[in-house]
Parts: sequence; structure tokens; C-alpha cells
Amino acid sequence: MQTQVKKFCLSAMLLCCALIISYIESVLPFSLLIPVPGIKPGFANIAIMVCFFSLGRLSALAVSFCRVFFSALIFGSITSFWFSLCGAACAYLGLLFCDTVLKNRVSIIGVSVLCAALHCVGQTVAVCLVLGTASVIAYLALMLLCSLATGTICGIAADLVLSHTAVKKQ
Repeated sequence: MQTQVKKFCLSAMLLCCALIISYIESVLPFSLLIPVPGIKPGFANIAIMVCFFSLGRLSALAVSFCRVFFSALIFGSITSFWFSLCGAACAYLGLLFCDTVLKNRVSIIGVSVLCAALHCVGQTVAVCLVLGTASVIAYLALMLLCSLATGTICGIAADLVLSHTAVKKQ
């Protein structure tokens, strides 16, 4: 029982961290650092990866969905919810793929880069569906290039957090 309470509290803490990071990303002008419209670093995904690799798949799924939902509710819109949900779902599928198929064959940095790329793919598909056109796919190449950098940064950060915490995978 105590383990379940601890897991719940740690998940809630990681959700709060992800929401704070999401809020900061929504108000900071990242376009000054990354001159690509619509690109954000996705630092909230650090909390999702830490949750996945320390608390497990279901906790990470819950934290990811709650972050998407509450971020849209508090400082987003229905459109941002849809785009973020599609990106988060694809990134989560990437986490599952790496944890099952590529287990111990790729570093957390590689996992993070793959998930960042899949997040971009998911958001691009959502935009195509909402706009009813596939013309935005041309923008995907630039987004994937950015995901290489942001995924690397997030992977390094997640690796540092995981290596310096006492939380072990349950």
C-alpha cells in the first residue's frame, strides 16, 4: 500500500513539474532562440521520460495525458489540446517501442530524439486533419531537424535526473 501511495505522489509531483515547464514554454519567446514558427523545446517531456523509466508505463501514460489535458485547460485551447494529444500519443508509442523492441539497445538520449520526432509527426498529422490539407507535411522536415536538437537536450536532462535520483523502476 505504501508503495502505491509513493508512486502516486511521485507521479503527481512529476505532473506538476511538467505543467510548470509547459507554462514556462508557453510564455517564453523561444522564437528568438529557435527561429522556426511553432517550435517549442518540449522540456515537459523530461518529466514524462523520468516517470516512464522510474515509475512505469501506466504512470507515464497518466502523467502525459493529464499534462496535455491540464495544459490545454489552463493556458491553451481545444486546438492546442488536439495537437498536443496527437503528439504525446505518438511520443508515448515511441517510448513503448523503445522499452519493448529496442530495450537496452538505445540510450535514453536516442529514446528522447525518437520521441521528439514522433511528437512532431503526430502534431503534423493532426494539423493535416484539422486543415484538411497535406501541404503542411513540407514543414515536417524542418520540425524533425529541430527535434534532433531538442530531443538530445531533453534526453541528456532526463538521464541526469534519473542518474541522480533514488527512484528505481517499480
